[in-house]
Amino acid sequence: MKLLVINYARDHAQNIRFYQALGLELNRAIDPVWTEMESQGATLAVHSYESANFPKAGYEVCMVAEKPLEEVQADLIGAGFDGGRIVVEDFGRSLRVVDPDGNELQINDH
Repeated sequence: MKLLVINYARDHAQNIRFYQALGLELNRAIDPVWTEMESQGATLAVHSYESANFPKAGYEVCMVAEKPLEEVQADLIGAGFDGGRIVVEDFGRSLRVVDPDGNELQINDH
């Protein structure tokens, strides 16, 4: 079974850029309102909020970094996005960022 997470994005193009800055690779653009991006073992589908049959708001996604959180943060800043904040939690460190639609994303240390 493969995980597919759907992000109902208000700004489709900006969300694609955001997730590319995090290292997800563009897999295929089905049409102007649906784009699939790949990460090891999972797919993130960016779906235009306005064109969705049943629009939803937000979701929670947790990723596990494959490099130090400071490098992930620098990649976001280099692409023109807010680098978020690195926090220490009871399970370890994570980077807390917000995507262009205001959805919080947790990226755990590798």
